[in-house]
Amino acid sequence: MSVTAKASDPPVAAKADLRSPDEWAAQQFPLSKNGRLPLEFAHHMTAAALHEWADHRTHAGAPKLLSAEDYAAALMAAQTPDKQGNYTPHGPALSDFSSRKTSAAKGTQQP
Repeated sequence: MSVTAKASDPPVAAKADLRSPDEWAAQQFPLSKNGRLPLEFAHHMTAAALHEWADHRTHAGAPKLLSAEDYAAALMAAQTPDKQGNYTPHGPALSDFSSRKTSAAKGTQQP
């Protein structure tokens, strides 16, 4: 089966701003002069767990690719619980292999 681009698909150059979560983290949370990660890197690790990025890498054989906006939204989602104290993943940042993919797209939390 071959896949061809439709006229409505964005040009390949527009996809160049997609990066792995680790690449965004390296840019946003650089190492200190003594080689230590900043405390804020914990936000990345929390987002990684919530959005199941390690599972994505395992199943896809490559990291999840995100825009800067989706990475920022994933960080925010991992820091902002709802009124019941649940954390809802940012749908576009969630691993394609997550069992929560459908519920996140609908804006609901699945246990």
